[in-house]
Amino acid sequence: MNNEILNKVDEIIELINNSDDYKEYLKLKEVISNNEEITSLINKVKSLQKEIVHGYNKELELQETLNTLNNHPIYREYNNKVIDINNQINLIETTLNNYINKKINEN
Repeated sequence: MNNEILNKVDEIIELINNSDDYKEYLKLKEVISNNEEITSLINKVKSLQKEIVHGYNKELELQETLNTLNNHPIYREYNNKVIDINNQINLIETTLNNYINKKINEN
């Protein structure tokens, strides 16, 4: 039974991997990794976050950098794809949980 379940999970993962949203996400991820402006902003955000953890007052600069990053059209589209994919995964999880609970409560 365990192998059957794992095989079905693999099928679900394959469906996600073959979805248009996931393919678009991969393309956008590649575009971002090759975009110097976006990668520079991401690295600056990470650096500022580290400085804040070490007690430096960089919150305003971090917020400004995040605003610039989040307003970049490619990065915004990428984030929307991430949200879409996460919503799909959450829907699958919820559907499975509801179905399993229903079947358990029927007995």
